[in-house]
Amino acid sequence: MNINIINQNIGEKMAVIIDCRKDIEIFTVIKNFYDVLHPLFWTFRFYCGKDTLLFWKDIFENANISIQLFELSVSSLNYKEHSNLVKNKDFLLSLNAKWLLTFNTHSWILNPSFFNPDFFINCQYSFVGASINNDW
Repeated sequence: MNINIINQNIGEKMAVIIDCRKDIEIFTVIKNFYDVLHPLFWTFRFYCGKDTLLFWKDIFENANISIQLFELSVSSLNYKEHSNLVKNKDFLLSLNAKWLLTFNTHSWILNPSFFNPDFFINCQYSFVGASINNDW
């Protein structure tokens, strides 16, 4: 998979979603995060699937949502490919942000007044995520 490296000065906080599908529900999830985080000066980046860039560009422009769109060279990612992408050094360096929030289409901010990622940033936590207890 090819990754276009973009080194822009985009700000300190970035929210990123990766999804190759052409499914309008992806927009609904992104809008939920955008409505909560954009006023807190978060930049948004969406990595979409091959041949979907124009579809998404129209949707976000019509909704007046400022988001960086990047088209992947593939039309689908399985969980291993997705995991390898987000661990790829070049991919991570291209994000160019001090604080990174990744979210997926199964994510939703239910209580925006309670959810404030800046709280975790101010605590200087290096990782915030689900607590999964495995016997590995």
